[in-house]
Order: sequence, then structure tokens, then C-alpha cells
Amino acid sequence: MRVDGHALIKALRQLPSQMQKSTLASGSRAGAKVLAERARALAPTDTGELRRQITVGTGRAKRGSARHAVYFKGERYRVAHLLEFGTAHQPAQPFIRPAIQQAAEEAIQAAALAVGKNFAKNAEKVAGAGGRAHVLRGLKADARSRAFRSRR
Repeated sequence: MRVDGHALIKALRQLPSQMQKSTLASGSRAGAKVLAERARALAPTDTGELRRQITVGTGRAKRGSARHAVYFKGERYRVAHLLEFGTAHQPAQPFIRPAIQQAAEEAIQAAALAVGKNFAKNAEKVAGAGGRAHVLRGLKADARSRAFRSRR
């Protein structure tokens, strides 16, 4: 799947700012969830506690953007980096970096799909409310055809 950033930005600017933010946040969260699932699958399983504590949460984002992060809740965050990179006495058991390498394309596709769905929903809300209907009538179809093209 190819995402045309210019067409997406142009389409998003037609929405009210809160809808822009929610649209971007939906994509950010969807991509982070894919990466978290892969990290859980690859995490070392001594007790299984590390896997259970991998989660997705919001991060600080610049204005006009969204950020979600994969992180460790609870006490296991103190040892995750030691497992990932190893120590002088224990070899590395990487699971975060391989998860990112293996699931990057899938995460991008999940994010693009979520943004497309959320954009369509928000565009219909705005058009239904009569707010910017004259601008958004053809925009939804245009954004789907240009901003989210499949490379098949």
C-alpha cells in the first residue's frame, strides 16, 4: 500500500482540527498495536510477565500530529533493555528491534487503513452537519483514490 502524503494532508486540512487529531491518532494507535503484538510474540518467555506488560499508550506529540508508543507497564521496564541488548554476563535476547523490522510494513498498512476509515467517518459527519459539505462532497472519494492506493 502506498500513502500519498500530500493528498492526505490536503484532505485532512478540510476537517476541523479535533477531527484531524482523532484521524491521525487512530492511525498512530493502529500501527503501534501491530508492533506491540509482534513484540509480545518475540519477547523472551521465562515467566511470561514481560509479554503481559508490553502495551500501547499515547506519547507527547507536536501540534498537528499524533504519537503512540509501545512501552512496558509495571516493573518489567527495568529489565527490558537488559534483555534486548544483553549485559556483560548475559547475551542479548533481542525482541523489540526484530519486531519493528518484521512488522514495519504491516504497521504502516494498519495505520493507513485506520486513517482512511476514520477520515471517511469524519468527512461524513462534517458533510452531514452541513459545515463544509461543498468542499467535502467529492473529497472522500478523491482521498480514497489518491491518498490510499494499493500497490498490487
